[in-house]
Amino acid sequence: MSTNLEVIDKKVDVGGFKLNYSYHVINKESPTVILESGHGMSSEVWNEVKNGISSFANIFLYDRAGLGKSELGNKPHHSNQVVENLNTLLQKENIKPPYILVGHSLGGIHIRVFAHTYPEKVIGLVLVDSAHEEQDQKMVPYFSKEIQDIYYSQFVAEGTYEDFKDSLRQVRDTRNSFVDIPIHILSAGVKDDYHNDKTYGLWLRFQKDFLSLSNHSKQVIAKKSNHFIHNKEPELVIESIKKIINKNR
Repeated sequence: MSTNLEVIDKKVDVGGFKLNYSYHVINKESPTVILESGHGMSSEVWNEVKNGISSFANIFLYDRAGLGKSELGNKPHHSNQVVENLNTLLQKENIKPPYILVGHSLGGIHIRVFAHTYPEKVIGLVLVDSAHEEQDQKMVPYFSKEIQDIYYSQFVAEGTYEDFKDSLRQVRDTRNSFVDIPIHILSAGVKDDYHNDKTYGLWLRFQKDFLSLSNHSKQVIAKKSNHFIHNKEPELVIESIKKIINKNR
């Protein structure tokens, strides 16, 4: 594989507004790893993972609408729209599949919807302590009133709480739709301060539930990490990406 690195940084109109992206290419014939950030976070949160895979993978990072250097636009911010925006961007820039999708937190919801919508383009998923479609109904009621208030008020950086609830509804429709796509599930092994024993137990149960999404799924508990595994133990994300690439060679 060639190690000559080409880096493209651009803003592209995807339907009345522009999204910012960065594409790191070492071999145009190889799969492209698409990194999808958590709620309200720009693509910069992936820097350690990007540096760790830049020698063996093509890397696509972008800022969703309203984040980082991307424009807000006037469209919804639920998963279906996020997927449409991303696919438009990839097509306009001729960034061809196959893709390996890596999603943290809310980004895990988005990449599942992408894989459901375009299964022929996706050869693997990495869920990095991903959000789960049942968390609002089954976990949030067990938070303290203070944590619930923080939880509900966080949805301002991109879209609204209604957009988030729409995303949860949309991802429910993707169950059993990509059973042959390898999925690596990375789950926090350190309890965040906002969790109590009940809510953390439910979160771990949700993480285990992701194993049922595919016939080729694997879970790893990040023993040193809280929710931000890609910052605390980026090597786990890097290893998952490497294994999916090697499996598809």
